[in-house]
Amino acid sequence: MALILGGLWNRILGGWKTVGAQAGPGAFASRPGDDWRPDVIGVSNAMRLSAYFACVRLLSETMGSLTLELTDQSNAPVLQHDLYGLMGSPNQWQTGDSFVGAMAANRAVFGNGLAYIKRFSTGSQAAYELDFYATDLWEVGIDTQGRPAFKINGEDVPYANVLHWPGMSINGFWGLPTLAAGVEVLAMQTESNRSAGRTFANGLRAGGFFELPENRQAFNDAQLEKFREELTKMALPQNTAKWLPLLPGMKATANNGFRIDPVTAELLQSRYFGIEEICRFMGVPPPLIGHTDKASSWASSLDSLNQFLVTYTVLPMAIRFENEIKRKLLGRNHQNQLKVKFNMDSLLRTDIVKRFETYAIGVPLGVLSPNDARATENLPPRAGGDQYAKPPVTVAPKTPAAPAASNKE
Repeated sequence: MALILGGLWNRILGGWKTVGAQAGPGAFASRPGDDWRPDVIGVSNAMRLSAYFACVRLLSETMGSLTLELTDQSNAPVLQHDLYGLMGSPNQWQTGDSFVGAMAANRAVFGNGLAYIKRFSTGSQAAYELDFYATDLWEVGIDTQGRPAFKINGEDVPYANVLHWPGMSINGFWGLPTLAAGVEVLAMQTESNRSAGRTFANGLRAGGFFELPENRQAFNDAQLEKFREELTKMALPQNTAKWLPLLPGMKATANNGFRIDPVTAELLQSRYFGIEEICRFMGVPPPLIGHTDKASSWASSLDSLNQFLVTYTVLPMAIRFENEIKRKLLGRNHQNQLKVKFNMDSLLRTDIVKRFETYAIGVPLGVLSPNDARATENLPPRAGGDQYAKPPVTVAPKTPAAPAASNKE
C-alpha cells in the first residue's frame, strides 16, 4: 500500500516540481522560433499573463482582507485568545493580512500554502510564530512508510509543525497546482500574446517574396548584401509607409496565399477565450478581473458576481484554512470548544437601500438588535440598543360561530 500511495504521491508532486516552481525570473522563457512546449510553463511566464496575475491577486488580497474570528459553541464571540495575536502578527516581518495573502497566493499558484509553526519547547507547546516560506522552497516527499515528509533549509519539519493549506486534491492531501492543471491553457495564451506582439512589432505588415524575370543574370554578393541591409531598415516600425527601391528587374509578390492573417486565425477571439479559460481554472468570474464581453453568460450585477466568488471559491478556501488553523494552532483543550471563522460579511455587502431594508425586517422580528445593525454599518453602539425586540405574536382570526337553528316552523 505504501508503494501504491508513494507512486501516486510522486506523480502529483512531480506535476508541481516540473512546472518551474523553483525557477527564477525568465525560467523556461522560450524565444521566438523555439519549439512550443505545452508541457512546460514557469511561474514567471504564467504571472506575465494579465488574466492569471489578476486572478491570483484577487484571491490573495480577498483572503488577506478577511477578519479572523473565534466563537464558542453557542456562536458567542470570544474576544480574548492568543490566536488573535499570533494571526495578527505571525512573524517579525509580516502582518496578518500579508501572511494570509501570501499563503493564498501560493495556494492559488502551487496548489498549497505552507508555513513553519514555531512552538514553545515546554509546557503546552503552544505556537508563538508562523514563518511563511514560498511553496517552491520546501522539500516535500514521503518517508518509508508512505507518510508525508517536509524539509525547509535542510531542517526536517514534523507535519504537526507545518501549517498546510492545500487546494483541490486528487490524492486527498497534496493540492493540485494550477500551473500543472492549466499548463496547456497558459501556454496557448502565452503563445497567442507573443503572436500578437510579433504582429505589432512588424507594424502589422506581412512578409513576401521577390521575383526576378527569367534569364536574368544573378546579382553579385555585394548587391544582395546591400539590398538585404535596406530591406532590414524598411522593416522597422518607423519606416512604415516608406518605399523600398528594388534591384533592376525585381518584382515584389505578396504572400497572401502562403500565410493566415490574424483575422482568419481569430487571434483576438482566441485571446479572449484564453482569458475565460484561465478564469475557469481559477474559479473567478471574468468581470471581476476586468474582462467584459457582451456574449458572456456571467451575471451582470456586482452582487451576483461577488456571491458567486464567495460561494464557490473563497468559502471553500476559507473553510479548509479554518480547519487547519483549528487543528494545528488551537490547543487540545480548545479544539472542541471554539470555532474558527473568517468573517465574509464585508464581501457580501449589498447597496445601502437593500441593507436598510434588511434591518427594517430583522430588528422588529428580534433577529437583530439595533446595535447589531449599527455595528454592521461601522457605527458606535447607542444606549439601550442591545435589547432585542419581541416579535409580534400572530393569532389566527377566529371563525365566527354559525347562527343557531330556529325552532320556529
